[in-house]
Amino acid sequence: MTRRATSAIFCTILLVIVVAVYAPVGRFQFVRLDDSDLLVDNPLLHPPTAKSLAQFWTAPYENLYTPLSYSLWWLVKSLGGDSAGPGTFHVVKLFLHAAAAALVFSILLRCVGSPLAAFGGAVVFALHPMQVESVAWVAETNNVLAGVLSLAAIRLWLGFADASGSGRWATYWLASAFFLLALFSKPIAVVVPLIAAILDVGIVRRPAKRVILSLIPWFGMAVLFGLIAGQVQPAMGANPAHRPLIALDALGFYVRHAVWPVHLTVDYARSPMHLGFDHQWILNALIPVLIAIVVWRIWRAHRTPAVAAAIGLAALLPVLGLIPFSQQEVSTVADRYVYLAMLGLALFVAWVLQRIPSPGGAIVTVILACSLAWLTAVQLQTWRDISALVAHTLAIDPGSAYGNEMAALQLAHSGQAQQSIPFFKRAMARDPKLPGSHYNLGNAFMHLSEFNQAIEEYQLAIDQGGPQVWKAMNNLGLADVKIGRPDLAIDQFKRILQMDPQNESARNNLEILSAGVPSR
Repeated sequence: MTRRATSAIFCTILLVIVVAVYAPVGRFQFVRLDDSDLLVDNPLLHPPTAKSLAQFWTAPYENLYTPLSYSLWWLVKSLGGDSAGPGTFHVVKLFLHAAAAALVFSILLRCVGSPLAAFGGAVVFALHPMQVESVAWVAETNNVLAGVLSLAAIRLWLGFADASGSGRWATYWLASAFFLLALFSKPIAVVVPLIAAILDVGIVRRPAKRVILSLIPWFGMAVLFGLIAGQVQPAMGANPAHRPLIALDALGFYVRHAVWPVHLTVDYARSPMHLGFDHQWILNALIPVLIAIVVWRIWRAHRTPAVAAAIGLAALLPVLGLIPFSQQEVSTVADRYVYLAMLGLALFVAWVLQRIPSPGGAIVTVILACSLAWLTAVQLQTWRDISALVAHTLAIDPGSAYGNEMAALQLAHSGQAQQSIPFFKRAMARDPKLPGSHYNLGNAFMHLSEFNQAIEEYQLAIDQGGPQVWKAMNNLGLADVKIGRPDLAIDQFKRILQMDPQNESARNNLEILSAGVPSR
């Protein structure tokens, strides 16, 4: 059997395994962590129109400029209409992840040459439990879409680096197009030129100067999209003197969970503020230092492990805390941040499997695949609906800010506003700056007709800023009406329209109130 046929068989087996393990997502529901704001309650998708599609490309939505990802949702809604429920969006993500796994297999095959070793490495990428958050959370569609397009750009770049003759430049421009699409999917793709350079110099072994020169347009695009992301996604950074330690802690955290993927959760609560009270960071910080020492000692004799480590580091650079990034104040680490970085671990595993004599390599690969498939299947069930996610998150950490907020929102949406209030307060006790917390607590008080307390929370939400600020301002005006202060409400609605002339809620409430009819 030819190598191409063997590779095709392994790739097919890989795709079958990925689809089989992740198939349950087709029955999963939306969870309220960003699913509501970005998709379920997104007015630009209900209904999807040509005008709303244009808006995704001309302006950020909810502090995110990821127009291609929104366009994918727009397309699903346009084709599926009302029948496009959560299962449809989950299945779309499943096939994106399967495509990513196939691309990783192709990249690893080019790097190590062995179809079996490439299969084993691709299994690690596809079935590692840390990937579950990215695949099973609909709001993270942008992460997986950017990952698929980034991997396609990287694979095409390797084809360009290997090729000779004028025809290779067609591959170059195709790779560049995929990279641009990845940037339009999520800014995390800015790391792709660095990963391409590492593979080109480390595996293809072209001269570094030649590689860098050919990647200049890619680095230019990366800088441009990085600047855009910095403008539309304001972030609060840690003290510059602490950032290297925060980055080392994050790296050590990811290495530990990559090797021993247990107690995975959506909320690790490892914010820069809390690291000083957790001595675990010392152990975490030592891990990448030790890895760096080992890599430095062996890289001349074994380049591939060094390349693998460099890929993992490069892919994580935007979210290590060396530079401020969105959500860092909540937690510097999250499973979803490792989606593309898992390529580095996959390459290292493929290199190890390649060096194990037959049939040992095949036995280890089977054991690895079965173990990861089981761990992922278990982790997957924690994302089947909001109740399962809440139960899992609070079981790992009863004080979790996200876990308590999700529990509170679940109660509030089921009409149990009074019962939701202790959970909201517990969430804010853990994280006083939790985005949307004061707004959501204000809504609970509003539902209970406790308008003065609602006004206090809405004002705190406005002071806090964030994506809910317009809604908080609007609801503050409504609460003013309820306690007999229509003049203040009118001023509030006018203030909203001065800052956001397109705000329909404020405009409608102002028109109703000005006409002397109770607003709603």
